[in-house]
Amino acid sequence: MEGRWLGPDIKDTMAKLVKAGRKKLLMIPVGFVSDNLETAYDIGIECRNFGSDAGAEVKIAGMPNASEGIISALANAVIAST
Repeated sequence: MEGRWLGPDIKDTMAKLVKAGRKKLLMIPVGFVSDNLETAYDIGIECRNFGSDAGAEVKIAGMPNASEGIISALANAVIAST
């Protein structure tokens, strides 16, 4: 079963921002705490190309991944739940 994505579509939003004069866009995928292939492709390739074609520079914020704070929080959550 295929579900419908929540909106707005990222490319529609990017197009509106570029039309409003924004030339540098920073993408922050707040739904993720680690790098993943989907985000890397969608933002790192598709959105970067889309932005470039529209005349904007697109960058993606780094993910926390295995930072000490994230690992400690996960470990504490596991310990607290046992």
